[in-house]
Amino acid sequence: MRKNLLLVSILLAMIGITSCSIGELAVPDPNAPDSRKEASEAEAPEETDSDIKKEDEADTPEENDSGDKKEDEADTPEENDSDDKKEDEDDTSEETDSGNKKEDEDDTPKEDDSGNKKEDGADTTKEDDSGNKKENGAETSANAAVCEDEAEKPLIDISDCKDLDEIIDSLDSGLYYATGQLGSSKALFVSEMTFDDLDGHNASLDTDVYFSDSKGKPVFGGHLYTSSTGSPLAAKDGFLYTCTHHSICKYTVEKDRLIVAESAAESFDQNQNTTYYYMEGNDDHSDDQELSEASFNRLFEELFEADVISFSIAP
Repeated sequence: MRKNLLLVSILLAMIGITSCSIGELAVPDPNAPDSRKEASEAEAPEETDSDIKKEDEADTPEENDSGDKKEDEADTPEENDSDDKKEDEDDTSEETDSGNKKEDEDDTPKEDDSGNKKEDGADTTKEDDSGNKKENGAETSANAAVCEDEAEKPLIDISDCKDLDEIIDSLDSGLYYATGQLGSSKALFVSEMTFDDLDGHNASLDTDVYFSDSKGKPVFGGHLYTSSTGSPLAAKDGFLYTCTHHSICKYTVEKDRLIVAESAAESFDQNQNTTYYYMEGNDDHSDDQELSEASFNRLFEELFEADVISFSIAP
């Protein structure tokens, strides 16, 4: 009996030891060190503060005071006092004493090389190379009244014509003609265009002038024109009259040439003072203002009393 109890006690003791061993294996001790963690830490190299700094330096660019300045210089233009001044100069016009003077000069009359002053874009009296004076862009010498274009070519070829009648017979359809007297010579007037002056005349503003010379041969005298339908080409007593608004010419034929017998003109300065010009042939009487004004008015009276040249259609 005792022997059996002893065996049972031994068995129970053995069972208790076994269960304790199993419990120790099944339940890990939280305070016990992790062998796996220690193994992994043993395999991986230890990272130090210097290693971490190196990695950070490898991942990010080095930034220092000089580096920051370089990057700023690369990204943005350098702005300093001189640059600011340049930009201000670009944005605003430079105003200097000379610049102010230029603006003042724009507001005040200018003086050209000839010493003539200009005010508000209006030209006052000028003198050209020929000595003729000009006012407001218009010639104002008596010669300015000459309404003749010497460079104008005749409308027709008269080289094969023996007299004025043959010229009329050779005219192309669409041309207009009229006959008259200039000085002691028979004259023929030929025009490309006419108009009704409402007084019964087929009038014109321009014409070719042909006349018979001392031998009876036809001569082209020149091309004359007038400027206003209110004063078309007119003739009287062997003279032909043309005019502009401020000048007038009186033509005739002398010594087988078409000449200006008389001419007159007027001009005005910026104060509306009138100056008159008058020439008789090649003699200039413009220094005599009383004579020049009287001659200017007389010639226009003669024009108004002259007969308007009336043209007919070519046969």
